[in-house]
Amino acid sequence: MKWVILAGGEYSDVMVFTSEVEPGDKIIAVDSGANFAFRAGIQPDYLVGDMDSIDPQVLDYMRARGVDIRVFPPEKDFTDTQLALALAEEMGAKSLIIMGWCGDRFDHSLANLYSGIGIVQRGVRVTYISPGCRVYLVNRELQLAGKEGDLVSLLALSPAVEGVSLEGFAYPLHDAILKYDNPYAVSNRMLESRAKVSIRRGVVAVFHYESGISR
Repeated sequence: MKWVILAGGEYSDVMVFTSEVEPGDKIIAVDSGANFAFRAGIQPDYLVGDMDSIDPQVLDYMRARGVDIRVFPPEKDFTDTQLALALAEEMGAKSLIIMGWCGDRFDHSLANLYSGIGIVQRGVRVTYISPGCRVYLVNRELQLAGKEGDLVSLLALSPAVEGVSLEGFAYPLHDAILKYDNPYAVSNRMLESRAKVSIRRGVVAVFHYESGISR
């Protein structure tokens, strides 16, 4: 079982997202993420946020369906996505995916990405899903499954990520260091269907694009 967070970003390809949800998954809708859940026929287990962007009719529907709704004030020290992450961790999540995490608000997209750093360091696997791209937050090791030619980029989410090694890529690394201000580990390519990313200290975001994405 995994936990699925439906954030309030873009859902341009419904099938990409609905195919990720499996029976038994626990689902948290984040404010207007419930609008997507309603359109896709997905009933969340929880709905969290300040409810400033959810369709009022969808909110009424979620209440009628018995969804566990947790309303927070707009003036708070956490984003709605952070509240959802905290809830998932509190409920014992070990693996979660975040959908609808990016969109027109680039600041929101980055905030959603950064919000996963702490929970990853506490042992939870976190993956961000968007059409054509998966983003894995990694603090130890990632066995990457894909295809020859898939594009993969790494960006440091810690000031200095140490002991970075890449196996099965066109441009391998061994015990390298990645820093915020020198993002050189982009536009790599998988040499076969399996590849490995490992680090000794810090957190990296591993962006995995399907074949056909240009450099």
